[in-house]
Amino acid sequence: MTVFEKYHAEWLLPEPGLKPVLTVPDKSAGDPVMSRDAFVHGTTEVPVRPASYLKKTFSLSKTGKATLYVATHGIVCCYLNGVRLSDPLCPGPAEYDRRLPYAEYDASSALRKGENELLIVLVSGWWRGKMTNDGLINIYGNDVALLCVLETEEGAVVSDESWLASQEGPVRFSDLMDGELCDARLEPSAWHAVTTYPFGYAALVPMSPAPIREKKRLKGKFVRTPKGALLLDLGQNIAGYLELDFTGEAGKRLVMTHGETLGSDGELTLENFQSPNNHVRQRVEYICREGRNHFVPSGSYFGFRYVRLEADFPLSEEMFTAVAVWSDMEDTARFRCGEPLVDQLFSNAVWSWHSNAVGVPTDCPTRQKEGFTGDLQVFLHTAMYLSDCKGFVENWLSDLAATQFDNGRIKQIAPDPRPCKVFDGGAGWCNAFEIAVNALWERYDDISVGKRFYAPLKKWMDFLIQEASASTREENKHNPYSQYLLDAGMHWGEWMEPGIDAATQLKNTALHGEPEIATAYLANGCKIMSGICAALGKSEESAYYAGVREGAVKAYRFSFLPEGEIVSDRMCRYVRPLAFGFLEGEEAARAAASLNALVIRHGYRPNTGFLTTHALLRVLTDHGYHETACRVLLQRGCPGWLYAVERGLTTIPERWDPYDEQGEPHESFNHYAYGSVAGWLFDSVLGIRLCRRTLTLVPHPSRLLGEAEGEYRSPFGNILSGWKIEGDTVTFRFCVPEGLPCTLKLPDGSSRALPAGAHRFSLPMKHFQEADQ
Repeated sequence: MTVFEKYHAEWLLPEPGLKPVLTVPDKSAGDPVMSRDAFVHGTTEVPVRPASYLKKTFSLSKTGKATLYVATHGIVCCYLNGVRLSDPLCPGPAEYDRRLPYAEYDASSALRKGENELLIVLVSGWWRGKMTNDGLINIYGNDVALLCVLETEEGAVVSDESWLASQEGPVRFSDLMDGELCDARLEPSAWHAVTTYPFGYAALVPMSPAPIREKKRLKGKFVRTPKGALLLDLGQNIAGYLELDFTGEAGKRLVMTHGETLGSDGELTLENFQSPNNHVRQRVEYICREGRNHFVPSGSYFGFRYVRLEADFPLSEEMFTAVAVWSDMEDTARFRCGEPLVDQLFSNAVWSWHSNAVGVPTDCPTRQKEGFTGDLQVFLHTAMYLSDCKGFVENWLSDLAATQFDNGRIKQIAPDPRPCKVFDGGAGWCNAFEIAVNALWERYDDISVGKRFYAPLKKWMDFLIQEASASTREENKHNPYSQYLLDAGMHWGEWMEPGIDAATQLKNTALHGEPEIATAYLANGCKIMSGICAALGKSEESAYYAGVREGAVKAYRFSFLPEGEIVSDRMCRYVRPLAFGFLEGEEAARAAASLNALVIRHGYRPNTGFLTTHALLRVLTDHGYHETACRVLLQRGCPGWLYAVERGLTTIPERWDPYDEQGEPHESFNHYAYGSVAGWLFDSVLGIRLCRRTLTLVPHPSRLLGEAEGEYRSPFGNILSGWKIEGDTVTFRFCVPEGLPCTLKLPDGSSRALPAGAHRFSLPMKHFQEADQ
């Protein structure tokens, strides 16, 4: 029983005359559809809906401990006697129809003896604001609503029909994507009665253990564009908003438009992150009150480095503070090396992770703000070095599991209440489910995550196995293992692969499926599932999934690795089977040598796409081609990691080429997926590899970097690894925490156990040069 049930709190509808219409997602096993979402009520034009203000006054004979519990349809800002209690963007995104989070805040210090006022500001947020690449509104419902309990030592103040509401306060419009209009001259007025509605308590769950918080504050500098526009330049691309604090004159007006970059004409542009069906405005309009003005948005956040400022009164840099927001996770990584551009690349990866860890792991903080599975799938290995993200990821996995359809298919985006879409169940994206569960188990040595998600995982894997056995295209029926060949469904494939036209790729996928990718992920998923079953004591199930994995590997090898050989100009066709362990011994050595040769022929420029870029350098390093991997990292052409860094980007762009041939920026400047290279800096350059409470140090010194040092504050203590080359000698430094078994493996083949504590020693560099092929 929740606290809301205990005290019989009621759901409040603050908007007079509104009849709530909720989305009821269809979780049946219907065929995926491409049509627009008819269930969405309203249009894609965002109505001008002012914030609702709800208040309750009450008296106490004494102060003491008090706790506020609040659940909403929308985003809330909670104030007790003028003191803000709630986090920004509370309670965050979720699969609301099945998981409606409620927040809990200590209100003790704000409580007064005598009369108290509880004021709650309620705006649209993820519930009914503009969302998705199509700019849809009302995706969960057309209402905003509040459920509230303030528990004190003298009893509880609960949401009921005694509360009052107003729509005549300062926030005249609020949308997660488009921004806000605030008239600070106004005070809530025209208070009226609320209505109650029986939404019930069934979907209520505690809010994420990593709530969205204000994490970093930055000051910017004024710059003028060629056309004379005034910009605030933060020098850093972030996800967040501007805080205003200044003395002003009533009625004066300020407009702030947020963008990531400048166009070729030197003017602010928002065109790089627009989509055909959704124009994102990222605009805040503020009308001053007399005297002190202090403002932060109630229910918006943006992706931006620059803000265009338009005002009818003088401005100063001191008036503005940029506030970067992300989910509350401890940063756990520090890295530096002998190449400043690589250090900046690492910083860019960290900032892109921060910018896209806002409630759920998003793809970008601008045009979509959606929890795309594929982005986290390729980045999670890196994310676990950069932050203590276990609670954040587990919370998102609960949303992902809640998207599951009756037949076991899961969605490519979570949260997402829309009907089954053609890319739902897609290979490499939706496989984030089993990959993330396994990654958390291995890094944190906690099988409880496998136990928690066992049932939906099993249902998902069985769906994929059924898809493979039920649908074999005519062109693949000659494969004697075709029952394990997954050639059904629609997939993004090796998305954003250089030299591959996206429209042509999707057309080919529609005609032929993506059996090379889908079968690989089926095999990998069954390997993971077999391991989870074994750890949970389910030996028969473990053997079953191991058998399916074996069949899927045979199906893959028959169609895509005839006689263990690969003949392709696409690097992904080498990286995937090597990363998934489909090749061993001499076969793996030949494939790795061919990949190395292909990379060299391409001038050390990667031509991997979305699904294999994260593994490219690790595969090269693990097969003896670390110098090649370093050259790929350090080359400055396009495609390449340093191309964007040299052009001044401070986050990771969506594409290798963030500017088109005319010099215009295109696509998002803040997609974290290609920042997964930071994981390689830790697991290969520094060599920190942690699996189930066992540490292996496998550093790879290289003259191309000269030196490298980093620290990982792991779940089991701080781990330090570093090396520096001086002349013909390389000096190593390590620090191993107490209680963590550690083995040091060097590229020359030698290994030794390292006890807890600090270690420093030097070796001739020639051993490592000879070891690298």
